[in-house]
Amino acid sequence: MLTFLVFAETLRHDFLNYDDNKYVTENPHVLAGLSLQGIIWAFRSTYAANWHPLTWISHMLDVELFGLKPWGHHLTSVLLHTVNAVFLFLLLYRMTGFMWRSWFVAALFAVHPVHLESVAWVAERKDVLSTFFWLLTMWAYTRYVEWKQISPKHALLHYAATIVFFALGLMSKPMLVTLPFVLLLLDYWPLRRWVRAETVFKVRAQIVEKIPFFSLSGASCVLTFVAQRHGGAVTTFQQFPLGVRLSNAAVSYVGYVWKAIFPLRLSIFYPHPGPSVPLWEVVICCIFLAIASGFVVLTMRRRPYLATGWFWYLGTLVPVIGIVQVGAQSMADRYTYVPLIGLFIIVAWGVPDLLEQKVGQVLVSGQASKMCGTWVIAGLVVVSLAASASIQANYWRNNVSLFRHAIAVTKHNYLAHNNLGFALAEQGDAEGAIRHYLRALTIKPDFSLAHNNLGLALAQIGDYEKAIEHYQEALRQEPDSAAVYNNLGVALIGMGRLDQAIEVLSQALRIQPEYAEAYTNLGIAYFNQGDIESAIVQYKKALEYKPNHAPTHSNLGAAYARSGNFDAAIAECLEALRIEPGFADAHANLGLTYSLLGRWGDAIREYREALRIKPGLVQAHRGLAVALASAGDYSGAWEEVKWCRRNGVPLDQDFITALSHKMPEPGADNR
Repeated sequence: MLTFLVFAETLRHDFLNYDDNKYVTENPHVLAGLSLQGIIWAFRSTYAANWHPLTWISHMLDVELFGLKPWGHHLTSVLLHTVNAVFLFLLLYRMTGFMWRSWFVAALFAVHPVHLESVAWVAERKDVLSTFFWLLTMWAYTRYVEWKQISPKHALLHYAATIVFFALGLMSKPMLVTLPFVLLLLDYWPLRRWVRAETVFKVRAQIVEKIPFFSLSGASCVLTFVAQRHGGAVTTFQQFPLGVRLSNAAVSYVGYVWKAIFPLRLSIFYPHPGPSVPLWEVVICCIFLAIASGFVVLTMRRRPYLATGWFWYLGTLVPVIGIVQVGAQSMADRYTYVPLIGLFIIVAWGVPDLLEQKVGQVLVSGQASKMCGTWVIAGLVVVSLAASASIQANYWRNNVSLFRHAIAVTKHNYLAHNNLGFALAEQGDAEGAIRHYLRALTIKPDFSLAHNNLGLALAQIGDYEKAIEHYQEALRQEPDSAAVYNNLGVALIGMGRLDQAIEVLSQALRIQPEYAEAYTNLGIAYFNQGDIESAIVQYKKALEYKPNHAPTHSNLGAAYARSGNFDAAIAECLEALRIEPGFADAHANLGLTYSLLGRWGDAIREYREALRIKPGLVQAHRGLAVALASAGDYSGAWEEVKWCRRNGVPLDQDFITALSHKMPEPGADNR
């Protein structure tokens, strides 16, 4: 209940423009819902620079159940996190027999603010899903250990289950590659198999039984490296030399400990400092890590939980600590989802042990009073973290609030400026978007994504020449970007350079053959050229990859209308309105269809509905003028003509002449 109450706030949140588009909102395979074809793609694909088929399937299932309603996708993540928290408690309680200490670890895991990123971010479904299988693996392993001395047959079944759950976890996120090491730590404490082993041979046997797990980890590492290298996510040693990586790793290890204690100034993205980390800071962090590790080694016989907790923390962070640098972040809150369990174990077992040592020979009643006070403090800690997580969750409600917060709590956050700009552009604030894109490029001049997005914003205000300059700069930085070629094609369409637009959009499709938006824009280019049949072919191709895209259905309706296939035109426009009921362009294209059929009353109704939804829609004003004139409402037609003239919208001169013969222009000198 506590976990769900803290994270239920996220059910009201939007999708983000950072990775949610890759994982859900713009992924044609996910948008198609759960299907055999989609499942086959999930197992074959290394899209988004990862191989995690179960994660893809979970997103497909969400689309199947909830469509593109964000609350349903958030609900799945919240439920998984809640199950993980409860499961962690049950697992620790079974292994240790300490109920309240196990509860405290699970409570910290459940409500700690740094874990919010893994739950509130739909694209990070892989965190909560893989951890679910991580905990199942540990549960099955615990049962295997319990049964080994009682019934080897039952033990073998649990051992097989352990391998299966581990494999499923790796297919959710490769972060589980460190789990075999954690199983060895569990053998030391709390399962104490090392203590019970009478000979070195038995200890070696415990290592040998992990060989299948290490083999799966090795295979996952290779798959992940290949996928990330192929996806361009792995940075080179020229970008981040080994010395820089090791320095950042030391600082990050200590930084995560600090965030575990003081979860303040949390951000979705922390820019990598590169070589600018002060040497004194690196030295202090290395000294802290050496002293902490030395203390753990020296005291592990008396307090074995210290070794399990500390080396759990250090070991599980190895894949994401930045030695193999993936992405441009220095650290990430989501990376702590599993590692912090180790630190929580140290606190949950260490503080009571420390108090018991101080209490010594005090009367039992006094000791009970002391311990009671301890758990009151523990409860206050959990409540404080829950309150902090609830406040932090509020920043995740949409793109604007999230990235404004990121800019406020970090320095030189070029990615946050870029994504805030994109969010403002979606709200229609092109000027605000341009300011943030320029700020991002001031911080990082070679940031191709910001060049691309700045081009979009400039095109939005009609400055196609400058937009094209930034698209070309983006292509210099990232020559194989289908998205940039697509946007460049749209700008060329806006300038009327249709042959060039077709060439550029075709290049986008050569790079990414399943790019639905590029097919749609190619259809628009052909339509504007008057090649209606080619336009129809491209629109149909777009719908193969993105079947519920209302603008494509609407454009296909207009193309069918121009080709004389009016029944199909009406059906496509109505389908667009079914998908997106308030879509003005679909009403305008339906008006065009009715006009071509001579159903002027229906056409006028649709054009006026389009203008009610979207005042100033050019094709609706122009079409309404013709429909009104054809219906005999010459006065109304002249009003539409005047609007078009005031706004620089070209009109057919033959239509103006015909309208003048029907009725002289009101207020004009008609001599």
